[in-house]
Amino acid sequence: MLKRRTSLALTILASLWLLYAGIAVSGIGWLGDIAAPFIGALATFFVFRCALVSVNYRVTWFVTALGLFFWTIADTVWASYALLLGLDPEKSVILPFIYLLTSVCFVFTVFYISLYNRRRWMAFQFLVDIIAIFCSLSVFSYYVYDHNRYESLLSLGYEGVASFISLITDMLLITLPIAILLSLKVRKVPVFLRFMMAGFVAYAVSDILYINTVVNGAYIPNGWNDALYMLSLSLCGAGGVLFFDNPIDLGSIRKDVDTSLGIVYRSLFLLIIPLLAILLRQLRFSELMVFAVIIVVHQLCSRLIRGR
Repeated sequence: MLKRRTSLALTILASLWLLYAGIAVSGIGWLGDIAAPFIGALATFFVFRCALVSVNYRVTWFVTALGLFFWTIADTVWASYALLLGLDPEKSVILPFIYLLTSVCFVFTVFYISLYNRRRWMAFQFLVDIIAIFCSLSVFSYYVYDHNRYESLLSLGYEGVASFISLITDMLLITLPIAILLSLKVRKVPVFLRFMMAGFVAYAVSDILYINTVVNGAYIPNGWNDALYMLSLSLCGAGGVLFFDNPIDLGSIRKDVDTSLGIVYRSLFLLIIPLLAILLRQLRFSELMVFAVIIVVHQLCSRLIRGR
């Protein structure tokens, strides 16, 4: 049963996000500029506390909190530009790269969780799996999502460069949590970890949607896309709250990572990606061959590792 302070913290987080979602729906942009930094700051605080009680994964909590802090700083600068200085934050050169630091921190976190304290060959197998899934998801996105949009990013200057790098980190933020969760038995996945991974994936999805609106010139500050960003930060904060309520060392479930079942699940997921691409778009033979090459190389590398 959750402690009273835990329930209170979760209620505050949920209430702040619902408030922001209402602001996004109503279109009161200036109020959203004020509310956003509070959500980021609260999530940062809740996650940072976890570093104080964690044992083996303290660095992941520090880096995740740092990522949330970067986002909070960027939102605060955005609000200052818009409300105090009367400037257009979207024309800032530095803001896209401060937001990008959040993505980099999140990617470091999931990489660290994935590879910390793994046996040598199991680590190699996991790397082979995530590289294959990453490549397959990237190809899927490139073919299905419309490659011309990606190419047009580089014509947007500094914002396009930041968005292009973010796109790479987004693919990793989708790939790694999926690979981690597929490596664990469902009943062994702690609730806090589910919230954290859901937050990372939600962040990546919202970032991809944001890039789409930027390419199409349709981005609206403090709109539904930003509400999804705030949801991802709130989920990370909630994960921190739940961990602090009942600190569970991930090392205690390490024995369930990289079981043969987890390897099979990741391989099956790799096969599902091209099938989804076929359902969503009529692919040319050459495009199907790219997926086939990824799968074949993955299987060959896996056989070499298992032969060790």
